[in-house]
Amino acid sequence: RDVACPGGGENNFGDNGSGQGAPFQLGWSWVAPDSDGCCPSDLAGMAGYEDLAERLDSGERSIAVRLWGEDATRRGSLSGADDAAGLPPDWIVHAVDRARGSSEGVRCTVGGRWEEGGGTRRMALAIVCRETECGAG
Repeated sequence: RDVACPGGGENNFGDNGSGQGAPFQLGWSWVAPDSDGCCPSDLAGMAGYEDLAERLDSGERSIAVRLWGEDATRRGSLSGADDAAGLPPDWIVHAVDRARGSSEGVRCTVGGRWEEGGGTRRMALAIVCRETECGAG
């Protein structure tokens, strides 16, 4: 099998090595921009696949918000270790910093425009909006 699914099995991307299987988790690499700065949703939208782009955008934002929160929890448990474990990639850290400093972040506008940097900006705004809702930012 060459599909990612929970449970044991050969080539199972969800297998954690214990033979028990683990739920498949999407990480930062699944939503990251390519070398041109385009995320999967941007590429789909620019190619004219609007419905697919909308679905990918929604998934990208959900994954980014979840991972950002998980990474924050890991960072807190490192307690001063100079280990890079638990740190989100630079591309999203910089985008979140920009979103926190922009008026867009206050409005929590996350939809639209399929372009270079668009997906990264939408994910960053979703993270900032989530922090604002939770009183963490």
